[in-house]
Amino acid sequence: MTDEVAAFVLADYEYTGQSFGSFIISTPDAPNPSYINHSYSAVNLSTGVNVGRYQLSLFAKNLFDNKTILQAPTINSVTMGYTLRPLTVGVSLQAKF
Repeated sequence: MTDEVAAFVLADYEYTGQSFGSFIISTPDAPNPSYINHSYSAVNLSTGVNVGRYQLSLFAKNLFDNKTILQAPTINSVTMGYTLRPLTVGVSLQAKF
């Protein structure tokens, strides 16, 4: 923008493929919902300005609010689902010394 002010936009796409969450194979007689972890992805975005030694930015993590269940362990006969962190939006101010 100028010699003293620079603007930026950063975007990233994170992908994690399917994986196995347990050593116990799921069968019709003994279902194991945590055996296979499904693939998932997330998009993060950040934009801001650098002014001298300061940086001010606005960011969004998990921009599209992906709610894929990452793990579904059964503990004491209760199956729980763990997801990605929900959409998180914030402002960041940093100073470089």
